[in-house]
Amino acid sequence: MISISGLRKSFGSKIAVNDVSFEVEKGSLFAFLGTNGAGKSTTINCLTTLMSPDAGKVELGGFQLGRDDHKIRSLIGTVFQDSVLDPLLTARENLELKAALYGVEDSKARIDQLSALIDLGDFITQRYGILSGGQKRRVDIARALVHQPRVLFLDEPTAGLDLHSRDIVWSTLQEIRESLGLTIFLTTHYM
Repeated sequence: MISISGLRKSFGSKIAVNDVSFEVEKGSLFAFLGTNGAGKSTTINCLTTLMSPDAGKVELGGFQLGRDDHKIRSLIGTVFQDSVLDPLLTARENLELKAALYGVEDSKARIDQLSALIDLGDFITQRYGILSGGQKRRVDIARALVHQPRVLFLDEPTAGLDLHSRDIVWSTLQEIRESLGLTIFLTTHYM
């Protein structure tokens, strides 16, 4: 599903990612581990087309990074380290907005499906800005899945969460991988 060979990214004279190569099989959960500042977020930003690498070859779902970026974006969902959702909208309104941007047909049914799968029921009608960290992270995951991607990228999905919320996020990821057949690529410094 993901093939990376010789990935390199620098910022001026600072090398952030140097000659990274690996493969991720379809349907697997791949954890990209490393300490803070090790280049994990830079790598995920390159893989999700947010940054162009300086060198290397990346293929995702048969498409080549740098040549097929638009096609790659349609295959992926991304959960960023920091939230990108509107704190004044409810969780459901945020998901409806994302579904509209992607042209998701029958978005109500899709959001209801994700709400049941990720267990958003108790708080889907509450404003996103008042949710707990763990609840926000689950809404973030639903947002990344609303357009039915084949690969889910998560950058530090449990950073800043308490132990109970971390456990919920980990079990949620395992459940969605199994039930949706997703390939999941995540970065973390928790080892």
